[in-house]
Amino acid sequence: MMTMDWDSPIDSNEAGSSFEVLPPGKCSFTVTAFTRATVKNGDMTGANMAKLELRLNDGDRTGKAFENLILHKKTLWKVAQFAVAAGLLKKGDNGAIPWNRVPGASGMCEIKVEDYVKDGETRKKNVVVKFIEQSEIPF
Repeated sequence: MMTMDWDSPIDSNEAGSSFEVLPPGKCSFTVTAFTRATVKNGDMTGANMAKLELRLNDGDRTGKAFENLILHKKTLWKVAQFAVAAGLLKKGDNGAIPWNRVPGASGMCEIKVEDYVKDGETRKKNVVVKFIEQSEIPF
């Protein structure tokens, strides 16, 4: 998320902007926002978490998804999938993720559509099922 000053100019065209829910399948992603956080409840309370906002593109449409990568042994598979798909680590590497390179990182992922309820209204959102390694992408 980009912050603004009180005196920053705004684009009035943003008033009606939203994002489209893409159909299930494979698409590209770009990390548009990254925030460090901690898990607040559940069996992983206190674990570090990378909160990601992703711009999705299936070639025809652009959408958005949010992904929380929890830095815990139980969810290490998803963190590693992301790091390899985004080109931050190579498969087989045992190093730390260069978190300063996460904003703007891009790759491919597989998404699905899930329902959620907000303000009593059922809505749809994209959810990342899997981050796809570069070697799995047919050229």
